[in-house]
Amino acid sequence: MIRRQNRIVALVVATLAVVAPARAGSDDAPNGTAVHLFDGESFAGWVGDTASVWRIEDGAITAGSETTPLKVNRFLCTEREFGDFELTFKTRFTGERNFNGGVQFWSRRLEDGVGVAGFQADISPRYDGCLYDEARRRKLLACPDPATRSKAQAGVDADGWHTFRVRAAGDRIEISLNGVRTAEYVEKNGAIPRSGILALQVHRGMYGAISYKDIEIVELSP
Repeated sequence: MIRRQNRIVALVVATLAVVAPARAGSDDAPNGTAVHLFDGESFAGWVGDTASVWRIEDGAITAGSETTPLKVNRFLCTEREFGDFELTFKTRFTGERNFNGGVQFWSRRLEDGVGVAGFQADISPRYDGCLYDEARRRKLLACPDPATRSKAQAGVDADGWHTFRVRAAGDRIEISLNGVRTAEYVEKNGAIPRSGILALQVHRGMYGAISYKDIEIVELSP
């Protein structure tokens, strides 16, 4: 009877291990497992100015104002770093003009405690789907042609949300917007890090707000 009870306990423990969800952004999640980086209710797993810049509205991380634009770019960063990954998220703008944002990856926080340097999936009417090098080489690395960008932007859903996918593995980076490939890039500089934090950006000078939600990452084997 004791052996049978032990077998039952072992079976229950094994079952719970399979069905228990991984913690957001957790090192415990195995490669290939989709992990939600934002729980829709709190800033758990993120660091940034959540007192005056970043807020949570209707299940989305939001920043920006229609009346008082920021004077410098601001970022909300993940607490942990990631290597090879595939990231998906949704974003939209509300407001008047100068819309601009982005999602950083393989990046690092600057010593000023405000800026972030590294690769960015650019988000704006003019640069949607581009790959930009923020605060490092400070230039666009890959962009879609106007026809491809227009096709990608036309895939916005009825509520104004765009869906991005970023895949960064080894020396290759791919960005897709609403199911349309917008950027492909091969990093030939071996000194450029292939790991780092993720960060959400709200750009300076914007009269409006940018929101992010459904932020999900799959870590890939190197």
